[in-house]
Amino acid sequence: CWLRLDTYFIWSFIGPATLIIMLNVIFLGIALYKMFHHTAILKPDSGCLDNIK
Repeated sequence: CWLRLDTYFIWSFIGPATLIIMLNVIFLGIALYKMFHHTAILKPDSGCLDNIK
């Protein structure tokens, strides 16, 4: 196998893969935060829509 542990060549695969996974987790967290923050702002206005019906 080309990912042998004795030459530490495995880090050339694990390093970038870990970086990409961590960036994806950070962007997911930011997106979820903004989504929940945005829906929390819109909830009080939903009562106006019920009155229109």
